[in-house]
Parts: sequence; C-alpha cells; structure tokens
Amino acid sequence: MPRIELMTEHENLRVPVFFAWTVVYPLIHDVPDFEALSDVFGVWMVLGGAPMVVFGLAFGWATIRARVLPRWAAAALMVGVVLVAATQGAPEGVQLSAAGVRDLGFAGMGAALLAPRPLGRPQLG
Repeated sequence: MPRIELMTEHENLRVPVFFAWTVVYPLIHDVPDFEALSDVFGVWMVLGGAPMVVFGLAFGWATIRARVLPRWAAAALMVGVVLVAATQGAPEGVQLSAAGVRDLGFAGMGAALLAPRPLGRPQLG
C-alpha cells in the first residue's frame, strides 16, 4: 500500500482521509481503472469501503427519522451504498448504475436543501 503522508490527531478523520486518498491517488499516479486501484490498495479498499456502507446506512436512517429531507432520497442513498459495495467486481455499467442510485440520493437531498420552503416546517415525503 502506498504511504499516506497525511496523519491526523483525530481517529475519526482517518476514514474520510483514506477515502479522499483513494480519489486523489489515481489522479496523481495515473491509475487506469478501479481494478488497478484495488491492486494498489489491496485489503485496505475493503476496510475503507465497509465504513462507507455503515455510515451511509446510518445517515440515511437518520435522515428518514428527522423528516426534514425527502425520505425517498434517504432510501436511495441507503440502497445505493449497499449496491456499490455489492457490485464490486461486476461489469463497469453495473457498478456505474449502483453509484448512480447512491448519487441520486445525495442529489435529492441537495435539491431539497436548495428548494424554497417555509422555515421551521419539516418536509414530509
């Protein structure tokens, strides 16, 4: 595994820093595809992906319970993070579709935040 030069004092920042590194590393080192990136990071890709699933499910569930953002977007996020993990090794189009479900959830939440609505009233639905 390549050495990550950035170290943090806070344990809870290691997962986001690792995730960001898996995005930045291929740009810097011209890694051609996900399979090659998996060869570089090995088991660390799995160990970095597991928190993505857990935190994505937790964030989606918290969003549903809060009733502030659309529940469909939270559900899409939850289904999407599971699909992204489950489709690793599948054909590229299948992986892209899985990521699209996850990204649709994030986009729906973002759009809801930008949509005009009365302050102080949760959006149900």
